[in-house]
Amino acid sequence: MILLAMPGCTARVGRDPQVPGSPAEDGVGSEGEVVVVAGSPTAEWMALRERIDEARENGTLTAERCTAWADELVALHLHHGEPYVGARLESAALLRSCGQHGAAQARLTEALEAMPRWARAEALDTLGVLAHESGDDGAAIAHLHAALHADPALLEARNNLVRILMRIYEAGGSDFARDDILRQLDSWRELAPDDPRVDVLKARFEVIRARREPAAAEAAQREAKLALALVLRGDGPQEVKAEAFVLVGQLRLDQGDDTTALRAFKYALELDPTQASASLLAATVLLRTRGFEEARHLLEAADATVDPTEERTRLRLLAVALRGLGRFDDAAEVYERLLSAEPPEPLDLYNRAQLELYRLDREPAPHGKQIERVRDRFGEVIAATQGHAEHAELERRARAEQRTLEELLYDLSHPDVRHLDAEAAALAKREREEEAKERPRLLELERRARAAHERETR
Repeated sequence: MILLAMPGCTARVGRDPQVPGSPAEDGVGSEGEVVVVAGSPTAEWMALRERIDEARENGTLTAERCTAWADELVALHLHHGEPYVGARLESAALLRSCGQHGAAQARLTEALEAMPRWARAEALDTLGVLAHESGDDGAAIAHLHAALHADPALLEARNNLVRILMRIYEAGGSDFARDDILRQLDSWRELAPDDPRVDVLKARFEVIRARREPAAAEAAQREAKLALALVLRGDGPQEVKAEAFVLVGQLRLDQGDDTTALRAFKYALELDPTQASASLLAATVLLRTRGFEEARHLLEAADATVDPTEERTRLRLLAVALRGLGRFDDAAEVYERLLSAEPPEPLDLYNRAQLELYRLDREPAPHGKQIERVRDRFGEVIAATQGHAEHAELERRARAEQRTLEELLYDLSHPDVRHLDAEAAALAKREREEEAKERPRLLELERRARAAHERETR
């Protein structure tokens, strides 16, 4: 999951870095704390934050409220200048949390060039995350590199960049992604030698390398285990240790040990219930062992925390769990969500057709219309796979299922033929049985005839 810190929550003025303030309207107390003057812009900002936090806790943070409060945060920046640029950053984070990515991007880009260096770095980091969540990893990488150019010590931007590069490398990306990952991790180690996140990401890289480079798999797995041991023995944050347990589970999966892997994923969720990747992997193992109900629970709980790029995987697994529980209508609704995107994925079309086949199997006496509907579902799969070599196996399976259904339709529409076929089969069986009984007698007659012929020729 790509992590994004809430930007703008740290002040760049005053002595206390935790409370943003305006030098013109707020003062500094004798102990160095910022004194917020009632009615000042800072007091307005803090009150707005409280309303947003309260709405988030109460579940009443609607899209309309997000837009209105984001406008108020931007107004603080517009009216009171650079000391309140953090409010603009917070407005983008608020809009992103409400799913308004385009509006969040606009709030940042319209003021990017005028921002001080630190704020520009955070804005570029946020733009990188927004681009990633929108599926444009090329733009995401460009924004994140620019963020690190503006502020090399912005570790969240480096964290986001490394994770995106790892996804690209894992999906078969070039050596450029691999080499950039290593460069970023080396730079991070120099900046924060005791940050356990570096060890976790190094372990993640080695797990991926073991899969990508079979010749180096043993050495890579050994490096991953060493990095993970350092994290699990240390005093790092629970969420970092949770990610380490996810990687332990992935190593076990690669070694074919589903039982230990599942235990590791559950440890990860105990430490950090928001570790959606642990939920997805645990659900995958559970589905293989028909643990449909537990898998469903994990996948539904992961809805709020899953990375947008993994949402399709979550929905696919959830549909399988619901199908396994016999909740066919609920599974069908999940497939409708998956297929709402254009063009639909052939795999999702195939899985939906399989769901209809499961439903058909439950029918004691399916009628022709039901069978035709399922057959046509597989026809949609075949149409979607045309011209795509990567889906050749999916097309082959869909055609096989379609042929079986067409044979079933033929049997239903030609009952007399089916009856005659059964009679012909029974007749052929009787003929074979009679032939088997007659064969010894015929062989004996043939033997006697040969013997008689030999006597006559002597």
